[in-house]
Amino acid sequence: MASFISKILVTLLIYIFSPIFILTFTAVATLRYIVSKIVPMINPGIGKILTTKSSSPGTDKIYKAPMMTLVTVSTYEGTIDLSILRNEFESRVIFARDKAGNLLRPELRQYLTRRCGFTFWKDDPNFSIDHHVRLYDGSFQKIYTQADHITAEMVIGASEELLYGPFLAKKSPWEMLVFHNYKDSPESPISTALALRIHHSLADGFSILDITTDLLNEKIEKSKHPPQHASNYFLTICRGLRLLVLGPYEFISKTLDADDDPVWKIKEDDLTRNFNFGVSPIIPLQQIREVGQIANASFTAVILECFTGALRRFMKEAGHEIPKQIHCVTPLPVPGHPTRKMRNHMTACLTPLPVGMNNPISRLRKIDNDLLKLRRSTYPATIFTFMSIFVGSLFRCMIKPFSVNNMTTAMMSNFPGPVETMAFNGHTLLSSYFSGGLFRGTCAMGFSALSCSGNIRFVFAVNNVLVHTKTLPASQLVNYFFEELEVIKRDSIV
Repeated sequence: MASFISKILVTLLIYIFSPIFILTFTAVATLRYIVSKIVPMINPGIGKILTTKSSSPGTDKIYKAPMMTLVTVSTYEGTIDLSILRNEFESRVIFARDKAGNLLRPELRQYLTRRCGFTFWKDDPNFSIDHHVRLYDGSFQKIYTQADHITAEMVIGASEELLYGPFLAKKSPWEMLVFHNYKDSPESPISTALALRIHHSLADGFSILDITTDLLNEKIEKSKHPPQHASNYFLTICRGLRLLVLGPYEFISKTLDADDDPVWKIKEDDLTRNFNFGVSPIIPLQQIREVGQIANASFTAVILECFTGALRRFMKEAGHEIPKQIHCVTPLPVPGHPTRKMRNHMTACLTPLPVGMNNPISRLRKIDNDLLKLRRSTYPATIFTFMSIFVGSLFRCMIKPFSVNNMTTAMMSNFPGPVETMAFNGHTLLSSYFSGGLFRGTCAMGFSALSCSGNIRFVFAVNNVLVHTKTLPASQLVNYFFEELEVIKRDSIV
């Protein structure tokens, strides 16, 4: 970890050079605004410029080798008719309009293109719902059609393709792939699995939640979106001053402390584009909440500790010295997310995972305390302001270096979905799980959680470099996770 003096010195350098950065930002942001108005006027079919909050994922190689795709796999009772699904998706999602009659999601019929150093949306003149909502037609299609039924393992086997496969050229970067004749387990009845893959430049998790609830024609609790803070000029000024004074130091402190062990924090050039995946069974949310209540810890802290404990066991079995801690990047929601819009409105934080601590309860206490400090700090707001406003306004070539994560070993995403039981045209939603690309950089391990209808499922992703060199299959992480959960429950009972 960096010393206090080095953190202060780097922070001072930021203040010293801030006028240069502000002048550069002002000049480019002004040019960006002018370009955003002129380009659509002289180029028919060009839509809006990509928002500053989406500009970072917009630098990804979306149509060649994407690293920032989000995938949700949802299982429904019975067999969903493809033509009905297409018709309902068009009417309920693509052509959904606001009260003024404007399309809510025009980007679903547009693709990304570059003009004058910036990224714009452009209309797809050959748009067809058939290109986007279709039967699974990937590399495993022949195997799947010859099988008696499609199993959960088969869909999981296609996860790498769903996450890292390219999107159709000059098409909006989203797809819904249908798996008919699906069985979640041998004793399960026939059902339908829908894999919705959306590139992060198009949307974040809450936008995907809005798409799902619109498709299912459901109304969910407003509390599922991050609450909007009441407008208060005095508090806004105080928050701004606090951010200005403490933000740079807390940002530098977190960044310099993220010096993970190179045995596990692997250089991007040494990573492969091949991953091993493990998906948990369906778990009642109450089971994890009860552990949190017994241990007097937050829900997020419990699942983060279980992930940490599982990683510690792997590191121990691999025969390498266990580091004091590693870091994971964790996306966090931000209040004020636009409802029913295709937007990115989130921030991200570096979260330390104390893999070096032997006692699970001690690890849980530290993680819970670190999360509390994080919520009270300026760090989330600093990252949001820096990436979404300042960096996002720059030229695409200037944004690309900021879109690479070379600070963390892992990535973790915990997304709370609706608690209500939902259905599509009478087909009850049985379960869902979520996973996301690990971005460019040093992340070799990913962990994601999605709750839905009172249940939760976890997905573990491990780069094949770790699978081959350290025998780290993701399925084993799933087993260790639940063993860790039982240990916390047992050791917390007095």
